[in-house]
Amino acid sequence: MVLFGILVAANGCWKSGATPEVSPDRFCAIKLEQIGRAVAEYRSEHGDLPQATLDPGGFRRSWRVVLAPYLLAHSLHPGNIDYKEAERWDSPHNRVAFENSFLMGCFTCPLESRHGNYPFTSYIMLVRPGAHSEGAAKAPPPSLPGEAVLIVESAHCDIKYAEPKDLDWDALWQGGSPFGPGKLNSLHPKIVRAVRVDGVVIEIPKTIGRDALRDLLDGRTKK
Repeated sequence: MVLFGILVAANGCWKSGATPEVSPDRFCAIKLEQIGRAVAEYRSEHGDLPQATLDPGGFRRSWRVVLAPYLLAHSLHPGNIDYKEAERWDSPHNRVAFENSFLMGCFTCPLESRHGNYPFTSYIMLVRPGAHSEGAAKAPPPSLPGEAVLIVESAHCDIKYAEPKDLDWDALWQGGSPFGPGKLNSLHPKIVRAVRVDGVVIEIPKTIGRDALRDLLDGRTKK
């Protein structure tokens, strides 16, 4: 497994007493960098990308739950989340297990989760056609170049950490703009952050045109 660094986090997963405090904006970038490294680690170990899948009990499990062990392995409290695959993601046990774990805050931009325990994520996967379906145990993800975008910021998306729900590619282009609640969305003034297939974090200008954005998300241009 590829080892990666420890972070300072007042409301996240990683801590180190010697590292200075960082701004909420920078902390968002740091969280996504760690998620990107976890994606790369998962891909190195399994040969494919993390994605929503069906547990043995037939219940859908979010990629955020799939990546949880990789994030916990590098926290100050390594171990496994007490997540029961034989129960729904929102069963009383799984809801408490995930939201009361040290993962609380790992999947949320600090600008969005400023006060107390915040159960909603800011980071969702951009799901291409054919990536998976409600009835599929685990369909192979479409072939994507390393520069293609996998995870995007979507502040106020109202998706909970363990909820197996993300952003459908076709839905992104419906309506007047691909930016806004339920789509690409952030509380940063000028940019939306994203994680590529290769684990690299990029910044997407909110002023980018639709055609240029589509090329960027598909990995046809490098950022």
